[in-house]
Amino acid sequence: MNFCTLPEVKGYLAIDHDADDAMLGLLISTSSDAINAYLSTEDGPGPWADNDNSTPHPRVVLATALMVSLLYRDREGVDNFDNGQLPSGVRALLSTLYVPVAR
Repeated sequence: MNFCTLPEVKGYLAIDHDADDAMLGLLISTSSDAINAYLSTEDGPGPWADNDNSTPHPRVVLATALMVSLLYRDREGVDNFDNGQLPSGVRALLSTLYVPVAR
């Protein structure tokens, strides 16, 4: 499940052209997968949903847009990731949804 849409990401990034839509779609999917893995528990998917259990929590949507932004602007990824962890800003947005699990 993607946690945000292409129009949401394009609005967040202030992009008004379609030239990078395929790349942004890939980044949305990849970022959503990484965030879902981060929030997952031993019992399955993490608490990413809002109260109705189908709509991503607003902080998850924003964290996904932020991660897409970081990957889009720094395509080499040298400045945003430390030892395979999500970027610190993304982790900060997700902090109250994250339940540490021994893996």
